[in-house]
Amino acid sequence: MTMFRWKILAMMLAAGSFSALGSFAQGTIIYISQPTVFSGISGVPWAHDFDLDSDGVPDYRFTNDGAISYVSPLGSNRQTAHPATPPDMGSSLTPLLAGETVGASLDPLLGVWVDQSNPNMGWNSMISGCLNVGCFGPFAYRTAYMGFDFLAGDGERHFGWLRIDDTIPGGHVFVTDWAWAATPGESIMAGAVPEPSALALLVGGGVLLVWFRRKRNARANKITAANSRPASPFGSRGLRRRALVVESHGRYPGGAAVAQFDRWANSVRLL
Repeated sequence: MTMFRWKILAMMLAAGSFSALGSFAQGTIIYISQPTVFSGISGVPWAHDFDLDSDGVPDYRFTNDGAISYVSPLGSNRQTAHPATPPDMGSSLTPLLAGETVGASLDPLLGVWVDQSNPNMGWNSMISGCLNVGCFGPFAYRTAYMGFDFLAGDGERHFGWLRIDDTIPGGHVFVTDWAWAATPGESIMAGAVPEPSALALLVGGGVLLVWFRRKRNARANKITAANSRPASPFGSRGLRRRALVVESHGRYPGGAAVAQFDRWANSVRLL
């Protein structure tokens, strides 16, 4: 890519950063990347509460009965799951794929919204488990998304996703990141994250522009230095070419090249 095209790209980045300021300020998605592992002593039941928006109110509870890991919504919060058929109890947490929609209307293939009001403990959703025969469950040996609908600290309900990495199942739950739609009641696609930061675009465009300016100044200084170089005393008398020959090829034993050069220099002074 030519210097001119790189400069145009830098200008576009800098200009685009200002247009991105509007969408960034809108805050359409709130995204948190904070890898968290919920675990306990192997074979011993454990439970950990999880606060999505750090408002001091737990939103979900991850548990393990010694073999199988579950997640349950707290309060009026909900999650996407497939309830078990009675007389079985509980449910299986739906492993959403990237791009699937989390909102008020769910694709039937994605299950249903479950909360504390579901019968037969339908709100207690299995993530995965391991027994002597091996590991099993909807998230076992994979990374997928949990869809949630929770009451945030702003007093409004928000749809979101939470990524669970269960590629190595066994007595723990590994949450890598999560996000929710900033607008109450607005749907969100699993795995969706905010647009690039306007600040990042400004920095990227600014760095390129500074680099081009330095390259331009360096080239201008080089040209100026070349034009202002003192003329050789030999150049005006047509002897510079012969001097260069001695300088580049005159490597004779006994310093003959130096002596030859001195004789030419003396002849110049006598002219």
